[in-house]
Amino acid sequence: DEKGVHIGAGTKFSDIEDNELVPEFLKQIIHELASPNIRNMATMAGNIANASPAGDSIVGLYLLDAELELVNIHGSRMVPIKDFIFGVRKIHRNQNELIKEIFIPHHDDLNTYWRKVGSRAAESISKITFAGGYEVENGKVKDLRMAFGSVSITVVRERKIEEKYIGMSVEELHNHVEDIVMDMSKFVQPITDQRSTKEYRYKVAMNILKDFILTIE
Repeated sequence: DEKGVHIGAGTKFSDIEDNELVPEFLKQIIHELASPNIRNMATMAGNIANASPAGDSIVGLYLLDAELELVNIHGSRMVPIKDFIFGVRKIHRNQNELIKEIFIPHHDDLNTYWRKVGSRAAESISKITFAGGYEVENGKVKDLRMAFGSVSITVVRERKIEEKYIGMSVEELHNHVEDIVMDMSKFVQPITDQRSTKEYRYKVAMNILKDFILTIE
């Protein structure tokens, strides 16, 4: 509708990827998610409810300010995805509620950036994911968004840090790239597990962040 895209909870990833109404940015993320056979069965609502820090689609939904409609026999409520997930496999859903749909507001002027680092090109659980977004108007940064996956217990997106750099010229933003890295480094706290080490994850995450900032024009 005029406000955004509504995706039903039972919609398969493959159908989302093929739908012309879905933002290309989200399609890009879905295309790298799991494998075709899994995308033909799995749903975005399932990825959200699983609440894994390595859930690829969740990072993109954080960047796009997605909301969830939760329903029970008494009615429904809307919850921003950033408030729905609060830990590893921990969600704010009452026992009598179901996810009905995912709502994604329109962001027609948002330029986007996506990077996924895994052991393989396909069927790989992410070591690091990063979604970036920006708008530039008359040479100044009008909007700036940065979201990391697989570096903490939930997706990392810090709006206070983003707001700190809005209003700068693109040149000023580039000159502050190390400051942005320093600000975000406080929240990027990966762990070592069977897929990677925390040192590797941290270094790659910061390098990707730098690359994103320097691609803004």
